[in-house]
Amino acid sequence: MIATDFSYDGILLSDLGYVMAHISSGTSTSTSSAGSQLTLNRVPTANGRRYFLASAVYDECFETTIDIIKCDAQEISLEEYAWMMRWLNRAEFQEMIFYADDLEAVFFEGTFNVQKIESNDTLIGFSLNFISNSPFGRLPQESVTFTIDEAGGTYTLTDKSYEIGFLYPDYMEITCGADGDLTLSNSQDGTRTTIITGCTSGEVLTVDGLVATLTSSVRSKILNYFNFKFFRIGNNVKSSDNVITSSLPITVTLKYTPIRKVVL
Repeated sequence: MIATDFSYDGILLSDLGYVMAHISSGTSTSTSSAGSQLTLNRVPTANGRRYFLASAVYDECFETTIDIIKCDAQEISLEEYAWMMRWLNRAEFQEMIFYADDLEAVFFEGTFNVQKIESNDTLIGFSLNFISNSPFGRLPQESVTFTIDEAGGTYTLTDKSYEIGFLYPDYMEITCGADGDLTLSNSQDGTRTTIITGCTSGEVLTVDGLVATLTSSVRSKILNYFNFKFFRIGNNVKSSDNVITSSLPITVTLKYTPIRKVVL
């Protein structure tokens, strides 16, 4: 991915009259952290002849360095320098969106360390070290609405995430089309099922995945009927298809945020 522009806290770099660039320091190659660096915790067996993977954790966040100059390559004034520092160099995380001609916009949250780039004592640009709060970026939130018309029916959802494993939807709304016990299963998730008993036709079940809550349009004590296995979507190396099976006819609105791993 070759980024051509970015916005930070809703302000687009190119609208300020700046352009992303690479200001050479005498080398034609460069490297940057892509985040997603794993620490593998291994347990020895067979007298150390073989190690099994006990756990894996991401131990650093995405970080990259960007050079910017004015579109007309003119000198940057002290007032402009002060404003750029105020915009970019903050003790807080804000939304950062990278734009590229060859890929969808990729979202991060983070902040910048800023260094001046000078030539003959003239300020001509900035070197921006972007530090995010996550090992990877994300794509815009996906929203999918589908209907399963009969008990035992299926719907196939394709996960757009680049991270192998599972994601809980940000939001999920299920409208029941008949009375009965609702069981939701996913081909990506083995025998794990979501069960909500005693559903009624027209009942709306709402899941907030960000805080892991379930509510019902007609029952105040819905958690008494729930097995506390929140529905999730996923993918593996061979397939991103999630075949969703329902024991009742339902209409579902599902929103989730795919993970995107990139190097700029």
